[in-house]
Amino acid sequence: MENYGTNASPRSSASLSRITKFVIAVILLLAALYSLAIEGRPMFFVITAVIIGLLYTLFRIAVIYRS
Repeated sequence: MENYGTNASPRSSASLSRITKFVIAVILLLAALYSLAIEGRPMFFVITAVIIGLLYTLFRIAVIYRS
């Protein structure tokens, strides 16, 4: 049982780590967004949501390009 996971490829674990870092970054951005939206800047919220969408699109393109 202690050998569980030794057959996992290094590439899959590296991409998993990359995805985890990306998800954490998005969560931190959303937390910053909500704190700014509470202060009454709805346009900043919209602009940052668009930026997150663009970053996600670039991330998906990079994943497709690498595979």
